[in-house]
Amino acid sequence: MIAPVLVRMEKMKPPVRIEVDHSGTLMRVTPGSDSERVKAELSSAGLDGEELAPDAAVKAVAGATSWYARANIRELSREEFRTLARRWAAQVVENAHLTSEQESRLVASLDGAMDEALASIPLERGEGQQWADAKLKARNRVLEEAAVYLQPAQLAELRETLAWAVVKVLP
Repeated sequence: MIAPVLVRMEKMKPPVRIEVDHSGTLMRVTPGSDSERVKAELSSAGLDGEELAPDAAVKAVAGATSWYARANIRELSREEFRTLARRWAAQVVENAHLTSEQESRLVASLDGAMDEALASIPLERGEGQQWADAKLKARNRVLEEAAVYLQPAQLAELRETLAWAVVKVLP
């Protein structure tokens, strides 16, 4: 999540105002003279940043559909989670042959659980154990709710879809 990085940047002295585009890949920095500080902060968070040349910046900004500051970054996270929920639901629908009613219930359950997870932690700490615990709680909630309206084989498919593994990428 980019929110913790935005919080750290706003706390810089003097503060830097950052807005992130809808894709999460562009940042508008105000004042522009602080781009080096922003790149350093991104680097300390394990991210990489590159300042665009003026012509490329104009094109990039023109192509951005919306911008999110720290105050409304939760909206972007919510949209990202809903996109993931639709992908997961589509996979379960296809593999477990859910009815349209089951699909609707699953999507509503995923949305509600992820909204609850997102609301349960401050965005300033959107990483680490607290966030992992919130996501696990959301997954468990979805599985518990789905047990009411899915058949055992469908529930097993959902459980498999929502399972994750952690892989460390080595240099």
